[in-house]
Amino acid sequence: MTLQEKLSLLSEYSDEQMDQLFGITAVTDVPKEGPEDLYLKGVDAKALYTSYKDLTEIMVQLYHAGTRSWCDLGCGIGRSVFLWTWLFDDTTAVGIEIVGERLEQSRVHTLKDRTTWLEADFAGVDFKLPACDAYYIYLATGPRFDRLLKKIKKLTGLPFLVVVESHGDMKKRLAWESWWLAATDLRFKLHSHRHDPWGSVYRKTGNSLFFQLEEKLELQSGILPADLKKHPAPLGYLLSKSGQKSWELVIEEEGQKWTMDTLGLEWFDPQSVKGLNPPRQVPWDQCTIGLRLIPDGDYRIFSELRRSQAQLRVSCANAVIEKVMIRKIFIQPEFIIEFSDGSRVPRSEIKTWDIL
Repeated sequence: MTLQEKLSLLSEYSDEQMDQLFGITAVTDVPKEGPEDLYLKGVDAKALYTSYKDLTEIMVQLYHAGTRSWCDLGCGIGRSVFLWTWLFDDTTAVGIEIVGERLEQSRVHTLKDRTTWLEADFAGVDFKLPACDAYYIYLATGPRFDRLLKKIKKLTGLPFLVVVESHGDMKKRLAWESWWLAATDLRFKLHSHRHDPWGSVYRKTGNSLFFQLEEKLELQSGILPADLKKHPAPLGYLLSKSGQKSWELVIEEEGQKWTMDTLGLEWFDPQSVKGLNPPRQVPWDQCTIGLRLIPDGDYRIFSELRRSQAQLRVSCANAVIEKVMIRKIFIQPEFIIEFSDGSRVPRSEIKTWDIL
């Protein structure tokens, strides 16, 4: 079939008919325990999987722009992988999916010489993205998305990033990455009901000057607020640390300095980030923010107790506090622990503590 004949067939066939053509079915519920955001039990297939019609237009545009390899990050049953290699005979595709059950049929009914299926977490610390000309993502913003962006930033090529909004905030989040990931004029109308009726295409740029700045920052054990502000997108740089356990923010607010884990840090709005430990929103324009490696010794013990959210019995100089968790750690002007009951105790007055 010619490309035009294939496009004509796509316009006539439903998603279910195209699934049958490729020999796959839209697996939704997976009889296996797992994180709700990855397994999504009870979700309708139309909400979970991309429609063939959504990507046809942009695939043709990218192919004519020279794209020959496609990677679907969170490919589900692999619709976009099948579509790409079926439309264009001289292309290759990779489908990455963390839920292995969704790939069972895809691995059987596939063009084995031109497709690769990887059962993996694309945002995992040890997972290396395969080199491709274009990457497709339909995902909510959050720590996994931030870790993915960091991986794409480190790729040697200048790939396209094709995005479909999941919760309506991705384009705002990507504004913090515009210094290296530029919005293109390419966009495509979605046939599926999504938060934004248009999909967008970005492309990595070769902004080597600021890449060198990041490499320099990575070699430091601490980054002062003044140095952090030299970065073209400091909030984006902070979010790139969201998957790392060894870093923390140092926040100066109303004459005091307190700390926040970067692990689980996420984008909140165009000027704010939100942490897990402690669960606070931090407005960039209202605080002075630095970054440091978590120091060893006494402080690290309390930092790990805060991260674990362990319930404690704490013996202080004048009282015993029962069934509390560490909420906040102040480091200046004094080393003070704030507990979940609202009490603030100087470290020097804490005698012992036990995990309940």
